[in-house]
This record gives sequence, structure tokens and C-alpha cells, in this order.
Amino acid sequence: STGQQKPKRDVFLVDEGGRSLVLTLWGEKTETLPEEQLCQKPLVLLKSVKVGDWNGRKLDSQGSTRVELFPDGNRAAEVQDWWNQEGSRRGSFASLSGGGLAVGRKEILKSLEQVAQEAAQAEAAVLSDKGVYATSCALLERIGDDRFSWPCIGEKAEEFMANTKAETVLLLAEHRALDEQGRSFQDIFADANLEEWIFRICSKYDSWMDEVSIKQRVVAAAPLFRRVGEQTQHRLDFVRTAFHHLNIPLP
Repeated sequence: STGQQKPKRDVFLVDEGGRSLVLTLWGEKTETLPEEQLCQKPLVLLKSVKVGDWNGRKLDSQGSTRVELFPDGNRAAEVQDWWNQEGSRRGSFASLSGGGLAVGRKEILKSLEQVAQEAAQAEAAVLSDKGVYATSCALLERIGDDRFSWPCIGEKAEEFMANTKAETVLLLAEHRALDEQGRSFQDIFADANLEEWIFRICSKYDSWMDEVSIKQRVVAAAPLFRRVGEQTQHRLDFVRTAFHHLNIPLP
């Protein structure tokens, strides 16, 4: 033992049985589930984890533990289908790790100014390594349509365009055509502007021309109206479950 404290990270696992379980990752294993992946609520395959019974059932990683994201197979497909159709809308799960009902973690929404301030006050080692993560609700004021390149990449950018592929947007611009919904190039940008979104933001050091500065980038995004609906359903499910456990008839 070196006497140094190992990094530790708790992850909540759920399945179609309506139960939740805490998985504690230690040391280098904390890096097997990056923040960007966790935002997607990924399907996880675990091998060689230690099962503990103290104060409820829980799992701990060890040296031989293997963590695989988005695995293949029939069982994986079954769990993923359950999550897509039902699990993602549940407000609570019965915890096997003690503490009664496990409820989805409440995210603290921060202003963009708070995100920038916390990044400026963060330790240099953190900004150079994993970065500082925060969740913010912000207005997408304007997406510039006066040039054919944007500082966004892949599926994160496509979220803002109602999941319209970048190639499709460029084709519409070049041929002045309409998509299958009858929208033009200008319509797609107009629909995306002035919408409120929930952003998961990573603040991290970025180097350009030998100049280092803190840059923020969006690692996950969802329209506010979608999240409002999800959270409302979560709260209703939690109330129903609580009433059921207390044997109180619903009004």
C-alpha cells in the first residue's frame, strides 16, 4: 500500500426487475465509465466484480473487473428494449443497497456564468485531465447560417437540428431543395433558434497556436420540453410507488 487514497466513484445500476444496485469503482476503474458515456445512460456488462453484503447488497470493482459499454447479445437487447420502452420513464427503483427507494439523481442546473466561474476556479490538473462537468439550462439564441462550417461535431450538433444529418443540411443548401418534411435549409436553422435546452457541459484546457485557455463544449443535450415531460413522469411514478408501499389508496 502506498498510503494514497484511491479514486472512488459510485454508479447506480437498474434492470427490468425494478431494483437498483450501487456499483463502486476504484482506482483506474473509475475511468471506464466516462462522464460523456454516463450522460447517455449506457447499457453495461460487468465481469468479475466483488459482491458485498454489508448494509445491503452492493458491488465493488477489483483488479480483474471488466466493464464493457453497449454490449451485444440477446440479453443486452432485452435490457435495452426494456429501458427504451419503460425503464427510462420510471421515477424510482427499490434499492438492494439499503436506503429504501432509489430515485433518479437530481441535477443542479447552473447558469452559464456559474459554469465559467467554476471552471476558472478549478484545479489545473483537473482541467488538463478529465475536465469539469456541469448541467445548464440555456437558450439556443442563434445558430449562424452564414458559413458552411460550425464548431460542432457529429451527433451532438445534429441534436440541435432535430437529428438532421449534416450531410442533409448541406445538400439542401446546395440544391435549394426541401427535405421529406417540406423544410428548406433556412427552415431547419429557424426551427433550431430560440429553443431552451438542457446542456451537459465539459470545461477543459484547450491549446491553440501555443496558447492555452479554458474551453467549454457540450457533451450531451436535450430539449427542455422533453426533460420537463420526463421529470414530471418520474415524480408521478415516485408518488405512486410511495403510496403503494405505505398502503395508501391513490386519490
